[in-house]
Amino acid sequence: MTDPVTIIVPGKPHGKGRPRFNGNHAYTPAETRNYERSIGYMARSEMRGKTMIEGPVQLDLRAVFQIPKRWPPMKKAQAITGAIRPLCKPDTDNIVKALLDGMNGIVFRDDMQVVQVNATKVYGCEPFVVATVKSLEATEGQSQGEEV
Repeated sequence: MTDPVTIIVPGKPHGKGRPRFNGNHAYTPAETRNYERSIGYMARSEMRGKTMIEGPVQLDLRAVFQIPKRWPPMKKAQAITGAIRPLCKPDTDNIVKALLDGMNGIVFRDDMQVVQVNATKVYGCEPFVVATVKSLEATEGQSQGEEV
């Protein structure tokens, strides 16, 4: 079994931007491309000397949003303890998409290998995203599924 791979991406969490269109041509917004490049850089750094994860994988993701400075101390304390959670953009699913696309071909061959995702949005003192990818080996007697 392959060891889990953990990638920390500093800064504000970003989501996968919607494709933009220029006539008949679709393209990914520059902000999304840059964020995915940052993820790829962190992933390559973490993967040095390791082989890509094969087979089914699980992604555990924690997106930490900075507590707004204008909030009163009591509300900040509630945010730190998790009593208040971020109900803000980007959407959790778009954060997951950006992370998977950034790690594609680096941590795992293709994001179709991701069969389980656990994602959380919380507040913290500094914004960042931490993603852990781990192999899900088939249990005894269970076969790996084939493409349908």
